[in-house]
Amino acid sequence: MAMTKLTTTILAILINLVFAFGQTQQATTTAGRKVILYPDQTWKYATTEEPENDKAKAKNSLSDSIALAKLDKDLALLRESLKTKDTTSASSDCSFYIENKEDKMTGRKTIISKKRIGAFKPGGQKGFSILLMKSETGEISFSPTVVVSNSTPCMDKGTKINILFTDDTRLELINDADFNCKGRATVYFGGLFKKEKQLEELKTKQIKTVRVWTNDSFVEADFTPEGSSDFYQTINCLTK
Repeated sequence: MAMTKLTTTILAILINLVFAFGQTQQATTTAGRKVILYPDQTWKYATTEEPENDKAKAKNSLSDSIALAKLDKDLALLRESLKTKDTTSASSDCSFYIENKEDKMTGRKTIISKKRIGAFKPGGQKGFSILLMKSETGEISFSPTVVVSNSTPCMDKGTKINILFTDDTRLELINDADFNCKGRATVYFGGLFKKEKQLEELKTKQIKTVRVWTNDSFVEADFTPEGSSDFYQTINCLTK
């Protein structure tokens, strides 16, 4: 039993090395069976021959099966842990999410999200896209542009933006932009605008749903898991 646990531990360590370096590795079980560990988190016996069915091999095969079944369970937990970590911790490669821009006429420099983060109802006729930006002086702007049936509604300063996070907590933001009929709202954080507490919530939580109010109605849409992750990574990159 002790050897089985030791072998399982060694195999788990080797699997982690395979994940880290992307190279195929070979290990030996307590019964002397060789197994091949692949970078795609799978394994197989080193030979294509089926285990012999005599009593001498049966006990060893059972020992192998128990050890490898436990290893499979451990790998499943590891995969789930890695998946969670990937979506809840900020990426170190911010070049994928943000880029530097410079106004050629004024020389003013800004950092903006590389793409607009969209959330739309099925069919794409109703929803919004969000642009995130950091100014030279350090303020962060959150700017959703609303689209309703290929038109842009009017919005005034003071309209609300409601955010529901995946942990079921809520955040209400107030539009800082002046009146326009381009469907454009903007919320500023930092500097004279303050709102550090609200910005911290956006940095540390995953968005589930956003409702943007216009002058006569509202548009509400759910984020996809990818959209939620993109927003999280982008705003964390902007505030580094």
